[in-house]
Amino acid sequence: MLAYLNPDGDAPDEKERRRRGLRIGKQGTDLMTPISGLLDPETRALLEPVLAKLARPGMNNPDDPDSPRRDVESDTLDRDALAKAAARDTRTVVQRNHDALKVALRQLLSSGVLGSYRGLPVTAILTMSVQQLEHGAGVVTTASGGLVPVRDALRMAETAHPVLAVGGTSLHGVLGGSIITAGPCTSDARDASPRPISGWR
Repeated sequence: MLAYLNPDGDAPDEKERRRRGLRIGKQGTDLMTPISGLLDPETRALLEPVLAKLARPGMNNPDDPDSPRRDVESDTLDRDALAKAAARDTRTVVQRNHDALKVALRQLLSSGVLGSYRGLPVTAILTMSVQQLEHGAGVVTTASGGLVPVRDALRMAETAHPVLAVGGTSLHGVLGGSIITAGPCTSDARDASPRPISGWR
């Protein structure tokens, strides 16, 4: 009856809007992080087109090296390759949404539109030992205390433009969408301004 009398429904009032939130839980022993929450109508309206574009079957599949990762509407996109990638894409909808969100965040950070924070570009900052960097094994930490496997950290740097800087006793790598700090991190080193060092890969 209510649906018949008011098919458009009622707009959420201020009390309902105050229920909005996004809760990021603690990392588990598997390094996965639970999230939960409620999106207000505007946030959902902003998120939906992002997922529609980036979460299409076959697009941005981290398990498929041949998965298209460019603009899905681009004239240069190989439609046959996209169709084949979609046919072998076994991800669930929620997995595709997750991967799309990761791509969107990477694009946002690499765009530079967020400016700087505490003297550094707003970006992912990872700290690892020189041994981890050399061996490609172990777990590194983020600026906020999160944990990332070294293999994932190195993959984050694959498409970046490395710039190393020496500050204190640390090596800092500014890697486009991420910053890698190798060695013990001191406050003096973290505040150091990066300067290019050629020949590092």
